[in-house]
Amino acid sequence: MALVAFSSRATGPFIMFEDTARGIFKLLGEPWVGEGAWAPEDLPGILAELDRLEALDKDRERQCRAEELKAEFENDDPVLKKEREERVHLYQRLVPLQDMIRRSIKKDVPVVWGKP
Repeated sequence: MALVAFSSRATGPFIMFEDTARGIFKLLGEPWVGEGAWAPEDLPGILAELDRLEALDKDRERQCRAEELKAEFENDDPVLKKEREERVHLYQRLVPLQDMIRRSIKKDVPVVWGKP
């Protein structure tokens, strides 16, 4: 699996799987390019959209969790319980990017990405 490194002069870098990065770009409505940057003036809009996506994903997670808990209670299904506990959600994957963007906004520096 390919990796993508995000970096900014405002923070330390972090790495994510390229598939995850592609998915985030798709949700943002931006074309994926293997290397690029977001200018400081674009970051507030990108952050607002990421925050919106986070809220939507958390709402979806709450709804799914309620349904899974009901099914787990009714069926006493240990497989459902294990799957729920091991799942990593979109909103969890967004956290390092959101943090980097927030710090980059404060320092007025771009966020760049490319191969690690």
